[in-house]
Amino acid sequence: MLSPIRRRHSKRDIISDPQSISLFGIRCTDSVDRRGTSMVDVFNEIINTTRTTSHIVGACYPSPWAVCPLWPFRAVERYQGPFNKTLANKVLMLSNTLDPVTSLSGAEAVARAAGDNARLVRLAALGHSTIQLPSKCLDAIKLAYFINGTLPNDNDTLCQADTDHEIFKGVNTEAILNALSAGKSV
Repeated sequence: MLSPIRRRHSKRDIISDPQSISLFGIRCTDSVDRRGTSMVDVFNEIINTTRTTSHIVGACYPSPWAVCPLWPFRAVERYQGPFNKTLANKVLMLSNTLDPVTSLSGAEAVARAAGDNARLVRLAALGHSTIQLPSKCLDAIKLAYFINGTLPNDNDTLCQADTDHEIFKGVNTEAILNALSAGKSV
């Protein structure tokens, strides 16, 4: 017997599984209402995104949202703008400098659009999301923000990943960075 992870589900299984259909509810009800959009339009947009935005994961990442034009409901409280308003609370934005999924250039564009409503802090690290590698610098900024609402003065803050973080037994961040800069495999 195949494990539940490897077993292929029929369409009927997926529709009757509340956990799998709840993901569509979350993703699609908060997405732009594009009813009337054909699946050809959706796939053309995915192909265009792959070519122009994210060459690494562009082809696979949007696929969970491909069904959203067919989803029958939209959240009534979905905010659709305008986005040039002063926010009640400023936003802390975090981005890795080498994120293969959500690019730094995208984070910088959002920070520019937000103006004084947000501050962007960069983490000099590879990976998707800033929680992948620990950083005392970034931890201090997050703590100040969540406790006092304090943000850096500008968008030029660059934190470093902690070099003493042990990723594998006997292999820390510093060893990996040294190997990469020397052109060696780890």
